[in-house]
Amino acid sequence: MDGFNAYLLETENVNTIAIDSANRKWFGTNNGIFRAVARRPHTNRALHDEQQPLFDNSITDIAIDPEAGEAWIGTQKGVLFACAANH
Repeated sequence: MDGFNAYLLETENVNTIAIDSANRKWFGTNNGIFRAVARRPHTNRALHDEQQPLFDNSITDIAIDPEAGEAWIGTQKGVLFACAANH
């Protein structure tokens, strides 16, 4: 085994990308949200409507408030506050 697993988001359609103050990348896809940590080349968290209170898995926009560290998620069914992006 060569240690290679797969490319991050290889099979996903990425609709939006946001970067929070901790340098985490938030990827909004048609299958929820994937968050990647800069010092690790893999996702550390995936959010979708079966696990998290997302209105819909189809993510249209992600906005990070740099002052408050809050993430706001836009879906086909509305906008919601996701979590504190700095934590």
